[in-house]
Order: sequence, then C-alpha cells, then structure tokens
Amino acid sequence: MTSEATEVARVGLCLRCAWMRRVVSGRGSRFYLCGRHRHDPTFRKYPPLPVLQCRGFDPNPTTDPAE
Repeated sequence: MTSEATEVARVGLCLRCAWMRRVVSGRGSRFYLCGRHRHDPTFRKYPPLPVLQCRGFDPNPTTDPAE
C-alpha cells in the first residue's frame, strides 16, 4: 500500500472534504480540523479517525476522487 493509500485508509472522508484543514504541529504530527465545528457545535473540531460517514461531508471539488 502506498503512503497516499495508507493516509486515505487512516483518515477517511476528511481528506476529500471541503471543510477539512490539515494542521501540522511543530513536531510533525498531523491533525485534521473540521471547519464545520465553527458553525455547528455538534461537529467535533478534531474528529476521531478514520471518518467513514459524516452528515456534514461536502466534497472538495479540487480533490481527485481517485486519490
């Protein structure tokens, strides 16, 4: 499995969501911030991964669905 495929399996839908922002710490850890949490408190700021289903999922038109 490629590192890209591993990341897709580890993170899930967030990688293709328009609301997601990747945050990298000073130590190199990666976190996936859900922007919907600012408008709707029922969404977690940093959801547990992998996210396999999400009622707030909004496909990002700039991501390749084949990734």
